[in-house]
Amino acid sequence: MPEDDKDHASFAGRLYARTGVVSLSVKTVVNRIAPDRLINLRAKRVDGVKACKEILDKLKNGEALDANFIEGMGCEGGCVGGPKTNIDKVKAREIVNEYSEESLIMTPMDNMNIIRILGELGLKDFSDIYKNEAIVYLLSRNISTVRKEK
Repeated sequence: MPEDDKDHASFAGRLYARTGVVSLSVKTVVNRIAPDRLINLRAKRVDGVKACKEILDKLKNGEALDANFIEGMGCEGGCVGGPKTNIDKVKAREIVNEYSEESLIMTPMDNMNIIRILGELGLKDFSDIYKNEAIVYLLSRNISTVRKEK
């Protein structure tokens, strides 16, 4: 594809192809959205289909995990180790790291497009998200209201 000079992806967004970065990103964003609330994200990171199946079986069986967030990557090492990778996964990881370092946007909260959208929603700050009932409702999932397929 032709080059695109627009830089919309954050550092973490570019780094998602690696194991561990989704939970790092979630932790960073949650703490930026609600800086006055201490949210201790204890992530359990697993990669590879076998490890993902094992953690899902533990959850299904009600086994206690010392985690409140699970990051499962089907490919070992994350997407950089995926089946369609045409280079060594260590080299792919290095390239992803370098590409991520080039981003001038550290988090989605630093992205001018996201800031503009927030303004259009009437929000001045990311912390306003969890204070606005309509937006909380929009972004929440109430399991008791989900219809079960027959």
